[in-house]
Amino acid sequence: MNLQSMPRTDYTRVDSVDGMRGFGSVVVLLFHVFLTFSLLDKSPFFVPNIVYNGNIAVKLFFVLSGFSLSIGFLSKRDQGIDDGTLLSHLQRMAAARYFRLALPAFASSLVVLVLVKSGLNYYQHLPEELRNPWWSWAYTSRDPSFRDLMRFSFFDIFFPTTFIPFVEYKKFYFNTNLWTMSVEFPASYMVFIFLALFGAARMRLYMCLGSIAFFSVFDSMYGFFFAGIALADIYVRGWSADRWQRVLMIVFIVVLFCPEIKHTWSQTIYCSVFVFCGLYGKPVRTLFSSRIFRYLGKVSFSLYLVHMPIVISLQSYLFLSLTERLPPHEVILLSGGATVLASFVAAHLFSFVDDWAIAMSHKAARLIVKQPEIRRA
Repeated sequence: MNLQSMPRTDYTRVDSVDGMRGFGSVVVLLFHVFLTFSLLDKSPFFVPNIVYNGNIAVKLFFVLSGFSLSIGFLSKRDQGIDDGTLLSHLQRMAAARYFRLALPAFASSLVVLVLVKSGLNYYQHLPEELRNPWWSWAYTSRDPSFRDLMRFSFFDIFFPTTFIPFVEYKKFYFNTNLWTMSVEFPASYMVFIFLALFGAARMRLYMCLGSIAFFSVFDSMYGFFFAGIALADIYVRGWSADRWQRVLMIVFIVVLFCPEIKHTWSQTIYCSVFVFCGLYGKPVRTLFSSRIFRYLGKVSFSLYLVHMPIVISLQSYLFLSLTERLPPHEVILLSGGATVLASFVAAHLFSFVDDWAIAMSHKAARLIVKQPEIRRA
């Protein structure tokens, strides 16, 4: 595909990227809410695979994270900002990253601790055969401590050797969605290191593509982040695909209805194509840049964090209360619908906590790394 150059000037926010992040958070929500009790295979409704494929949605998050972490640096680099200023920019991002992830994780896990201590963890009362296999051993302890919460939120979730979704965690599993931190956290620093070492290289795009291939060979999820860097690199070059809009629309429709893919390399291609269409396909970009999707993007991290506490409390309670009175599909639709609604309300409220966490992470970064003066090379 030959892409024509067109200038871009504003890289502070890419609205369609926020919208795609919001879309992914809704997919994960639907995936967890309607798969929690293993009833999806019995559903009489047809929906595209992407709508309930939480696995792909998480990989989409990883690509978007790589894009968001690198777009500012790459745009400033190509605008001629000097190396010292750019390095300080990366250092501040690196200093803020831990607090940006840990503080909201702690707050969402604190909600779970309060629910458990209040006797509102109804998930533990579900029959074993109805529990999601990924969580069958999770949320079962009746006496987690605040010390467990602190270690979980500020230490354990960032280390994959002790926190993998398919390996039993030895203490109380406060929020199963936080398994992604064991990928997100180290991958963020891989992005920063790559940009520091090769951000000025003329061949950085090809080096990034080589990194994607390397991680794909080893079936590693870190390749998704480098796919995000590659897309950001393409984007800051100001390339356009105006003559290929029909092709991009067809490709996006194929992506939506594509059957489930399981290999890491094919998932990397899938997510990259999805994001590319969201960046360059005008109808798709317009959709994801709309007000509703931008709002979903704003609350996406909050929605991702808060819906599991609601699943183990409200949805589990409703399921237990209704399962003897109504047919299975009515139970899952009523309990799931209530959970989705409650999750959006909770996410809106939790977004204020997330905003506070962002502000605190910036303050911490300013204390650790001095504010650079912007100078042009």
